[in-house]
Amino acid sequence: MSQYLLLGLGKSNMAVANDLIEQNLIFDVFLENGSVPESILESNAKVFSNIEDIPLDSYQYIVKSPGIPFSHPIVEICEEKGLTITNEIGYALRYKAQPLIAITGTNGKTTSTSLIEHILNQNSQRASAVGNIGNSFLKEAKEQRKVLVTELSSFQLRDLKDFNSDVSIWLNLFSAHLDYHKTFEDYHNSKQNIFINQDPEHLFIFNEDDLHIKKVSELKKGRKKSFSLKNEQAAAYFNGEHLWIEGEKWLHKNELGIKGVHNIQNAMASVLAALEYSTKEEVISGLKSFNGVEHRLEKVVENELLKVYNDSKSTNTTAVKAALSAFEEPVVLMMGGLDRGNGYEDLVNEWSKVKSVICFGQSGPKIYRDAKDYTEAILEEDLDKAIQIAKERVADGGVLLFSPGCASWDQFSNFEERGKHFKEKVLSVK
Repeated sequence: MSQYLLLGLGKSNMAVANDLIEQNLIFDVFLENGSVPESILESNAKVFSNIEDIPLDSYQYIVKSPGIPFSHPIVEICEEKGLTITNEIGYALRYKAQPLIAITGTNGKTTSTSLIEHILNQNSQRASAVGNIGNSFLKEAKEQRKVLVTELSSFQLRDLKDFNSDVSIWLNLFSAHLDYHKTFEDYHNSKQNIFINQDPEHLFIFNEDDLHIKKVSELKKGRKKSFSLKNEQAAAYFNGEHLWIEGEKWLHKNELGIKGVHNIQNAMASVLAALEYSTKEEVISGLKSFNGVEHRLEKVVENELLKVYNDSKSTNTTAVKAALSAFEEPVVLMMGGLDRGNGYEDLVNEWSKVKSVICFGQSGPKIYRDAKDYTEAILEEDLDKAIQIAKERVADGGVLLFSPGCASWDQFSNFEERGKHFKEKVLSVK
């Protein structure tokens, strides 16, 4: 009899399937669409495409691909039967022998995960970013050599009801992914799984400025630390100029390798986590040398003559606002991309921070129309020509910020390609 039923064969569930094959454990698969890999066909696994054919009472564990919504009929039936539903992360925890640091939040997960890994690897390779970024969670857990640092989405956490990490971080909470969760309450409760089952000796790090998170943090028994922009008594505190850790002044904001208040919040949480396994000196060195995640307010050039930042992941006006808030110098802003029919009126209070806005791509005319009465606006559909103009505008000082505020699909297949193109061109333009 099979112990395991795998729902879907995405990247994470294929890792589980390969491990089950390696362990000579019997499993079956539910796959509605797509081809079945040869390795599955050669195993003893049964592959079901119809729910009615599955002997659900035969399975001890249901391993679900995160992309399959909990509203799917197969998931609803499994929940009604009280079956244990997990995912690759939950499955892989059986192998865990090194500490696990888990990070969630609506925003900032990737930056915080990458920063913690960077800090812990200052003097030796002792940590690995795993899961949604970095290496395979299952592979690294099995190798049992490094601290595991993983970002966890609400999709993943919803299936991790018994999750217990050594350090958990909850960065922030905004309404999101309601097409998947249906209600804010379900989204909130899914995120809550990051800490709710932690042992008392394990550390929970949370944003006490977020009222939702602060309230539920009271459910955590034992060790917990908060970070704040308001409360100087928090374990990590930023007063607008300096970063304070456990009541001690550490660094001025200009000494950090990443920009923006949102990134300072990410940094505070990361420091509290990293100090569990690193020295103060290592943490400070990591904070200074970390230049951000690629395409997320990423430092491309910063010297006396030129400052350039790539924020290609910016696909909405909220992201543009956050990027602009990171700089005190005059900003030459590049915006544009796919026109989805929306306007840019909510940037009316931001244009005062902008020295010039270079509007490119399909949405360029709309951005130009909304900005031209408030700042110098230049319309140039061709991205390469727009980069040339932007570099000329920033030659006498300030920051060149590439924060498109639009999807990339008018010219590029994804924001990574767009950001790579920008970096190559801006460095080649004289």
